[in-house]
Amino acid sequence: FTVLVFFVTPRFGYGAWRGTGGKMKTLVGFSDSVVLGEMGDMLENSEVVLQLSLLDAATRKPRRAEPGVYLRGAVLSRYDRGRWWAWTSGWGDMNPAPPLPSSFLFEPETIQRIVIEPLDRSELFCIWPFSLLNETSDITFDPRTQRLLRNEEARGYRFEYELGTSAFERGRQSVWTPCNDLSPDGRAERRLLHHPPLPRLTALAEEWIAETDPPPRDRVALARLLESRLRDSGLFRYSLQGQQRNPQLDPIEDFVSEHRVGHCEYYATALALMLRSRGIPARLVIGYYTDEYNALGKFFQVRQGHAHAWVEAYLEPGELPAELIAGEDHWRWAGGGWLRLDPTPGRAAPAEASAAWTDRWRRAADWLQSLWSNYVVEMDRPRQREAIYGPVRDAVRRAAEKLSDREWWGQLLGRLGALPGRAGMGAVGSLLAVALGVALVALVAAAWLLAVARSLKRWRARRLGRGGAQGGPSLGLAPFYRRLETTLARHGLVRQAGQTQRE
Repeated sequence: FTVLVFFVTPRFGYGAWRGTGGKMKTLVGFSDSVVLGEMGDMLENSEVVLQLSLLDAATRKPRRAEPGVYLRGAVLSRYDRGRWWAWTSGWGDMNPAPPLPSSFLFEPETIQRIVIEPLDRSELFCIWPFSLLNETSDITFDPRTQRLLRNEEARGYRFEYELGTSAFERGRQSVWTPCNDLSPDGRAERRLLHHPPLPRLTALAEEWIAETDPPPRDRVALARLLESRLRDSGLFRYSLQGQQRNPQLDPIEDFVSEHRVGHCEYYATALALMLRSRGIPARLVIGYYTDEYNALGKFFQVRQGHAHAWVEAYLEPGELPAELIAGEDHWRWAGGGWLRLDPTPGRAAPAEASAAWTDRWRRAADWLQSLWSNYVVEMDRPRQREAIYGPVRDAVRRAAEKLSDREWWGQLLGRLGALPGRAGMGAVGSLLAVALGVALVALVAAAWLLAVARSLKRWRARRLGRGGAQGGPSLGLAPFYRRLETTLARHGLVRQAGQTQRE
């Protein structure tokens, strides 16, 4: 009864029953600027940042993506002496993307439902491209840094938002994203080619290209070659530990020549600057990559340690693969496209994941924690409408549609009539069975109506004060008592409305 009352009692107002979600967490491994070498052991943090559920846009059924998903947080385009940050001046004349990408830009095939924890930063993370499904004042978009943000008030509690996306092909996140954030005159594109003098990095890129000799005009093949060499050549080693660097060199020059050990930001920086040295516009993207899928709750778990950096290379429409621009939505690629490149070698598995049973228990605990947070702590009005009232309303609507559908009744009677035939009763037996079924339904309905009528009669009798010790009426006392009350009233003795006659 307590559980029923808790879930069914209507919530009034958006904030009713909503928990704060606990103290705001400090977001590590992510910021609006990157300094090489600062992350280090921070990526060992296993605190949960958000949960991502992928739903089919038509059926709202869960989807799974293989092997994992990239969630973009911010785009950084300017590099100098080991530091990346966003170009924030002059963006007003660059014709940026619409402030909030709208659904008319594409028809979303997948819904990304994200629940993000209380954090000390306003950035929201999502799969690109995205479209806003519902107008809201809680979410804004900064076109200068290509960041999706929540307002200050929403940072204090677990925040849920849904966005559409068309980023998946046959269960995998596509490496291509349409470009609509560069200016037609090429000024933004030229900024993505800027890099300081890096002779060692440039020489290494030229050496790799000379060894393989890719087609000179195939920029996709060139980008893939440099990505593969950084990731798979065995010359570099992934590590979260801080490394000694030569202070006389740019940190990325030291990484590609003297101390070839580092984490994702070093690999992504090396690739972006190598592409720029070959005339391919490129930028650094920071966000999260996760392949931690919870099969019980049907969601991806994103932790602090999943913070990641990768590269997006810009390709003009004529440089895109033919199969990409030959489809029905070829118009989306009129401004070119971004190719996602991830040169970071595979990370070592966490120690706690080495035992299968430990991993299963951890995922079960995550699922239970999700249920507790979503359906108890934050059982507010929208959540109640979605999880309780919505399904019940839909079930009642479907039942009503069936009961008013003649075709459904015909099919039901046909199935009932077919049962005796299967038992060898023949046509007459089928008719008798149908008649018996209808009579049984009518009998049950009549019995129910009779029981309701009797209950109403008893209730009415109690209300009228009937039924004495012998079960019969005591109408003879009523006129006498009315005369008594009239007489007493003349002497100022009046029975109150809430008092019985005996009182």
